[in-house]
Amino acid sequence: MAGKLNINLAAIEQNYSKLHRGDPSSVAAVVKANAYGLGIEPISKRLWAVGCKEFFVAEVSEGVTLRTILPTARIYVLEGFSRDQIEIVVKNDLIPVLNTPEQCRRWIEIGESAVVHLDTGMERLGLSIEEFVEMSSSNRLKIEMLMSHFARADEPDHPFNQTQVNRLLDAHRLIKERFPFVRISLNNSAACLAGMSDFSDCGTLVRGGIALYGGSPFRTSEKGDRLATVASLSARVIQIRRVKAGAGLGYGSTFSVDQNSDIAIVGLGYADGLPRSLSNKGHCTINGKRFSIRGTISMDTFHLDVSDAEVSVGDVVQIFGGAPTLREVADHAGTIDYEILTGLGHRLERVYFD
Repeated sequence: MAGKLNINLAAIEQNYSKLHRGDPSSVAAVVKANAYGLGIEPISKRLWAVGCKEFFVAEVSEGVTLRTILPTARIYVLEGFSRDQIEIVVKNDLIPVLNTPEQCRRWIEIGESAVVHLDTGMERLGLSIEEFVEMSSSNRLKIEMLMSHFARADEPDHPFNQTQVNRLLDAHRLIKERFPFVRISLNNSAACLAGMSDFSDCGTLVRGGIALYGGSPFRTSEKGDRLATVASLSARVIQIRRVKAGAGLGYGSTFSVDQNSDIAIVGLGYADGLPRSLSNKGHCTINGKRFSIRGTISMDTFHLDVSDAEVSVGDVVQIFGGAPTLREVADHAGTIDYEILTGLGHRLERVYFD
């Protein structure tokens, strides 16, 4: 019995408005990983309808999928392309983010403009400062946007953020005379909400990701709490067992009840994206009352201790979205909002509404 994932498209729109503050052209939507697990087609269509015209995906295959959904959108591919993908990129009018000198050289042969990714300290994708200086000196490379990625945007006051801003601005000055209209893209959800950097002297493009989907991009959730809740995950009680004192619950008997107890079996498990690390941690709600998760979470089910409560087979169990919140579940699982959303399984019934 699969769980249900309710997805509020009006909340997506509300969070997008919070990011762009009246100028939809200033924010592109990051819809990689199937729009963070929530469904790329309905979400990208809704964002397009409210003024979002630029989108980021991680890889070429995601760009091809999005192109069939939004024929005229500007679609950027964060990983660029491999040798055998360049024809697919051109055919589908995708804009690669160039991360290596080799990608730059191959794209020069195409003759189109592209986005250049400068590594300002993330030590992940992107050209080093030295590689950028060398490649940007080529009169053949056409640059329409210079981007980088904050390593510590979830800590808005960390001094390394300004270091990265300065490095990107230095690189921008190197090419500004030759490309006077080149834009900068550095701010993500956290940087945008916290107002971390101001590039008022040049065009900027914010990459809105987790905030669109109602997740907090910060290590502490105060700022994230202002976002509208987008996703709510629920399941149902499929059995209630009366177990005797001393009985062990689930695989490995990792929890033993100390008295006769009523245990609800819920039809949802790690195959649906409920982290196994929530075993014996956290809680869910039934009819507004919180109940503790007990025992090891299975592939398809988990246990709740519902002793001394009016709970019946068929009752709805709220996993996240309201009480508990997405952030609470992530904290109890020892992870982040992003991983909870992107890990949601394909068995879930996804219901879209306003």
